[in-house]
Amino acid sequence: MQYSIISALSLPISIVSMCLVWDQRSKIKKLRFYIDQEMGDLSERLNSISDEISHLQHNVISQAVASISKLSNHYADISERDIPELKRDLKIMRRDITQNTLELDSLKFIKRSNAGGELCSPSSVTPMQKPTNQTTFADNTLVPQENVSVPSSDIPLPSVLKPFQDVLDRYQNAVDRNDRKALRQMQLHELNIAAESESLLSKADFNQLTKLETVVGGGSYIIIGSNNRYWLFPTAQTLDGFSLNQPRKGVFLYESSMLPKPVVKEPAEVREDGIYWLVIHQGSILVPR
Repeated sequence: MQYSIISALSLPISIVSMCLVWDQRSKIKKLRFYIDQEMGDLSERLNSISDEISHLQHNVISQAVASISKLSNHYADISERDIPELKRDLKIMRRDITQNTLELDSLKFIKRSNAGGELCSPSSVTPMQKPTNQTTFADNTLVPQENVSVPSSDIPLPSVLKPFQDVLDRYQNAVDRNDRKALRQMQLHELNIAAESESLLSKADFNQLTKLETVVGGGSYIIIGSNNRYWLFPTAQTLDGFSLNQPRKGVFLYESSMLPKPVVKEPAEVREDGIYWLVIHQGSILVPR
């Protein structure tokens, strides 16, 4: 009878155990199904991402090829059409860099002189050779200056900023653009060399200041004023003519250069004297070799 009771109790336990096992297997199957489903979704996403990457790579390569082709065509056009303009821009940039360098040198000198006291000692003064500058007297004759002494020191003297630089830049920009209207707007007068000076120059007499007189149209030179000083420039036609002929008129000096056409390096300075304008400082023109 005891055995029968044990058998009767074992049956429900077995059933419960089977139910638990079946429930666990069912959960495992559901978990596997869920995992397989997630793996499938992940695989599809990876495939989609791979396709997108391939598409992006194709687009990037296509755009790079198109950009290179466009740049090649652009530089080809530049090489044929825009080189003169780029050279002019480069020349202006170099001129600006030079100007900024001068200003920087001046600031360095001021800073160093403030920190170091005196610029130089009397023992550092040495004679120079006779300068080429000339002194103007009341009768407009030119007399060379006497020998002068200047300080010699390891500390550089401050660079003098060119007072005509802004006027020169505006003039050169107008000439480069062939903008005759801009040149007319900035000029005060048109001038030609006076007959009196032409006569003296024809006799190789260069001891007098060159006189110019104003004309109404057809002048060879123009005056541009800045800060109560007056600067003399050649007209665009006169400037072009310097490539073939560099006349000695007591107005400009000439320097050989590698430039393809004449360029004003420094304008002449003039002052008014009655009906005439006198050249008190000759300018400088860069001319092709």
